[in-house]
Amino acid sequence: MDDREAIARILRGEFESLAVLVERYQHLLVSLAYRWLKNIEDARDVVQDVWLVAIRRLSRYDPGRSSLSTWLCNITIGLCWHRRRTLARQARGEDRERCCCLEIEPDLEERHDLIVWHERLWQVLNKLPRFWQA
Repeated sequence: MDDREAIARILRGEFESLAVLVERYQHLLVSLAYRWLKNIEDARDVVQDVWLVAIRRLSRYDPGRSSLSTWLCNITIGLCWHRRRTLARQARGEDRERCCCLEIEPDLEERHDLIVWHERLWQVLNKLPRFWQA
């Protein structure tokens, strides 16, 4: 079964065909992720995410623009880039704190306004693509 046939089957809901693509490209993607991350467990985690992203975006894949392997490698690189930035930020102790702006002691009305503002901000940030959330 070639890539186009496997994609068509997956889009029809025959997810067993995904195994064909995973078997075909898993080694390539893990190798690529390992070159970026230098850690096999992180590489495997990223590739697992690659498959999830690929399944969600499969209907938008255009075989006229690139091969499936190129498309999957681009997703892998994007997720590796994100993972590296996240790991670097964690190493520097810069984890995002959800309640960072609530460390001050405002009065009750100001506190409510800050909480509402903060929740709205997080709603907007969570709607951004993962690449831009770091």
